[in-house]
Amino acid sequence: MPLDMKQVRFFVVKENEKIQLNGILHEGVDCKVLDEFVEKNQTIDFSQLKYVSWQALNNLHSYLENLDKDITLKNIPLHIYQCLKLIKNFSDRIHLEQFELKFLKITDRNCIRENHFVTDAEIPEMSVEKKHFAKVGNKLFFGFSNQVWPKNELFKFKLPKTNTEDDQLEVFYFNYMFFSLTTLFLARDLVHAVCISLSLILNDLINLLEKFQSGLKIVGFDLPDKPIKAIKGLYKFFDDILDQEVETMGTIIERYETVMTHYQKSMMEMDSGSFDKARWLQEVCLEVDKTEPITLALEKIGSDCGEAIFTDYQETKIREEFKKLDPASVSPDKLKEIRDCMCIMNPMSEDSWEETLEDIEEDLDLLSTKYEKCSPIIQGFDLTRQVLEHRIYEHKHITSVLASGDSVDWENLEKELIKKIQNTLVTQQEKYSFEYYIGDLVKKEEKHEKQEEALSPGTTLVF
Repeated sequence: MPLDMKQVRFFVVKENEKIQLNGILHEGVDCKVLDEFVEKNQTIDFSQLKYVSWQALNNLHSYLENLDKDITLKNIPLHIYQCLKLIKNFSDRIHLEQFELKFLKITDRNCIRENHFVTDAEIPEMSVEKKHFAKVGNKLFFGFSNQVWPKNELFKFKLPKTNTEDDQLEVFYFNYMFFSLTTLFLARDLVHAVCISLSLILNDLINLLEKFQSGLKIVGFDLPDKPIKAIKGLYKFFDDILDQEVETMGTIIERYETVMTHYQKSMMEMDSGSFDKARWLQEVCLEVDKTEPITLALEKIGSDCGEAIFTDYQETKIREEFKKLDPASVSPDKLKEIRDCMCIMNPMSEDSWEETLEDIEEDLDLLSTKYEKCSPIIQGFDLTRQVLEHRIYEHKHITSVLASGDSVDWENLEKELIKKIQNTLVTQQEKYSFEYYIGDLVKKEEKHEKQEEALSPGTTLVF
């Protein structure tokens, strides 16, 4: 059935100095709708946003960055904050006042994840618990202290720096797991975003095709139902994708988080000599391997979508049939009937078939544009498949190293993983996630290697 536009509705409400964002913010939303609401330095409330796609969030950031105003964001839900903090060159003029974080409640027997909102006022009081883990008040953050805030804000608030000299390998592998988990989360987001974006365009395609079908019927040509039925069938198809692939990815992400929760608990309870990295890495590898059937499904989904949309493409045929019509055969009554059923409202063309045809051709140009937009969106399924395959590739390598029976060279495995990741960064989401979780460690390693090269045999060191 056609998309219920209320499902993807985005709207803005202003109360005093606060701007409230509501509904679903997808990449089809023009952020200039905020122009009439942003008068001066404003607070923007995210609490009523149900979903924001990665691209839409980047679009919003760019829009706010270009305003000559200081903007405060508050009540940012966790699923949005996890994306927001990754944005590179996060604007200094955008201030995060209140956002949701994931915390751990650890007892002797249990380790439970809980979400809580924190304010910017609490961040400067952050302390570092055992190892490198952050504590906000009496709540233990899920992850390291350097993972709480966008990079530029870390320096502004002078958060405790992670001491990566001790337990450096534990830091890398835990950060790698966060990187992997984040890209899985963003891959799931991408599938969701593709379904929403395609649904919006398909809704327009159906309306246009049905309009042309009605108009052509009046002039004696029957436009086949097949392309319209094929496109309508994709709505059920998208529902199935969201119910199956996206739901399965959500389950895998949940289990991955559970493994990492116990990983963090073990890191805190044991010293670096007794901590068993291999056990926890094997467990997350098992979870990532479960995404392999999803990659196969996504490959077929992209192909099936393209076939349903572009098979029996009718734009050229529709244009030809309208142009064939002899203007002399179009009576005023028939002209009115065509215009009414095709919802042509232009008063300047209402008495002329030639001018009405120009209106119809404008709609045909719009139809062509809508079709053109489908191809790059459909490619989102393939990009998601590639992201998942990259993580599977890395985790299979980890599994093979751990299963070799030899003593694991953890430093070498770290270098191998970094190289594999750097060679397969295909999406902005992956690149930003890598920079956020692993980039600093890579820079420190490169700096260390340069220092070693500088002190190699034959080098004269002058003080």
